[in-house]
Amino acid sequence: MQFLDFLPDDAEITKLIIVGPYPSYEYISSLIGIKGITKENIFLIVDDGWDVDKLKEFLLQKHVRRVRTSFEGGLVHAKMYYCCYKVKEKSKISFMIGSANASNNGMKYNAESLAFYRLSQFVEEDQNAIKEYFNNLK
Repeated sequence: MQFLDFLPDDAEITKLIIVGPYPSYEYISSLIGIKGITKENIFLIVDDGWDVDKLKEFLLQKHVRRVRTSFEGGLVHAKMYYCCYKVKEKSKISFMIGSANASNNGMKYNAESLAFYRLSQFVEEDQNAIKEYFNNLK
């Protein structure tokens, strides 16, 4: 199972933000073309210590951000997936958090967990805070 399995079959992704320490080129490149994912609407936020040269060559350079923790030697270890998408011309937002990296191991082979949330499940104040959080990462 992977995070895209949580979206409706007819979802057309308009923006995808992936946060995690170890995205793999093989996995990220395999997403292009699925449910409308393009190099223009995918954004990666990865740990500063992870080699992203191949990903930067493949995706738009400005769409790959390396970040680090404020603690010396700390690791950006969160795994989050934020999807803006349309279903029958209606815009929706969902996000997933859990233990699965954006890699073949994380999504296909390891025993991982993901929790799925529709933004509409939250009160408006929390919806705005979640949107702001992910848009600031991008």
